[in-house]
Amino acid sequence: MDWNREAHLFADVVSAARRIIYLARFPPEEESEWVEFLEKGTFCVFIAVLVSQLHNVKTLRLDYSFIWFGGYPGRMVMHSLFSGRPDPASTLSRFESLWLVDYGGNMPPTEGDTLPIHEPGEITDESGGRTDEAEGPTDEQEGELPADRAEGGNMPTDEQGEDWPIDEALVLDEPAVNGFPISYNLDQFVGWFCLSSVRHFSIWLPGNANLESLKDKKLNLPQLQTLILARSTASAQAIASLLIQTQSLKSLHLGLAYDWYTQTVLEGGGFITRALQSISETIEDFSMGLEYYPRFNGSPHEDESKEHLLVPFHGILRKFPRLQTAEIPMLVLLGLNSDFNGPGEMRDLLPRTLRRLVLRGDLASVQEHEHWGERISNAVRIHLEGDWRASTPLLQHVCGRIWFWYWYHEPDDWWLVGELLKDVCGKAGIRQEFIPDNLGSGLWSRELGMR
Repeated sequence: MDWNREAHLFADVVSAARRIIYLARFPPEEESEWVEFLEKGTFCVFIAVLVSQLHNVKTLRLDYSFIWFGGYPGRMVMHSLFSGRPDPASTLSRFESLWLVDYGGNMPPTEGDTLPIHEPGEITDESGGRTDEAEGPTDEQEGELPADRAEGGNMPTDEQGEDWPIDEALVLDEPAVNGFPISYNLDQFVGWFCLSSVRHFSIWLPGNANLESLKDKKLNLPQLQTLILARSTASAQAIASLLIQTQSLKSLHLGLAYDWYTQTVLEGGGFITRALQSISETIEDFSMGLEYYPRFNGSPHEDESKEHLLVPFHGILRKFPRLQTAEIPMLVLLGLNSDFNGPGEMRDLLPRTLRRLVLRGDLASVQEHEHWGERISNAVRIHLEGDWRASTPLLQHVCGRIWFWYWYHEPDDWWLVGELLKDVCGKAGIRQEFIPDNLGSGLWSRELGMR
């Protein structure tokens, strides 16, 4: 819409939103900023004000664009909880009923080529066709996500799944650094970690988020049942410091992104594995994603000489005595240079409690990508052709998941990989899937109603 032309139609809305900002008693410089962008018709500011009035909201999902464009919802939460000014709570929600938060958990890959082969929740079945929805829980269980939902700010998509262009007025003032922007508010992340009622939490957490200010605050981490860190660029130490506080966690997605030019994947991995072991007794669903940003399709990063960085993760899945779902990059499970010549390589790496295994082709840019389909199918074949019931007696479902770009450009080769998986799993009586997508958060998160 043309705001300059149509603003008069929304004068009452602007006036009401401006009054809320005044009553909330923001510091003068912040108040001026909020009012200025309300009067300019900035959608993310209006959404943040709307969210502040949802006193009984239970579920809140906000698109990653809110993080990039001012972080207003996060700043509103922060102000409501910690402003210290005369009773902003009488005007702003304290979010005491909020059960699920997704703040930027749908962060896309950084190269901008994000068109998924499958829409969220759409998966291939055993016959190679597509189903309309992923399987999800059918019976109500204790701790199930609430039905009351207030979803705000999801960027619209066209029927092929691509994001529509963002209003030019919201383009960042600063250029992006290797795909991630540098012009966003760093205090917007803290408040979400301090909402005592939240049990299911998904967030994109950048490396320069102001996590130091969490030290003197009471956090919701001990109460969390679900935590999704989507494509996080935070340091291994920072992530570990959060994980060790999640003593009730049942489901975890650990998405880690590294700067292509300055970092090597899994640097500081020892901090993370020690944190994972400290919470291992409660984890039932665990997924992990690894990537470089920006992602260069078909350009090897040449990390083969640094396989020692994977050593802390060797056998990590066996550390989880309750683990039912595991989604893990192939190179983390089996290393960079495994040739699968030995029988039963996965036999000693998977827990006996495992029901669902997803092997991911993350970091195809580390090695030539044509090897990944063969590695996935060979790993599954060797495991299932051996005495797999002795080591994984509960296994019911095996899935291969790869970066959609390779499927799109080499469909015949990857179709063959899918057929190989179908054949070996069919003989073992195990359900199989092969999913090309953008390698986002764990598939289990979709079934929980998150992303």
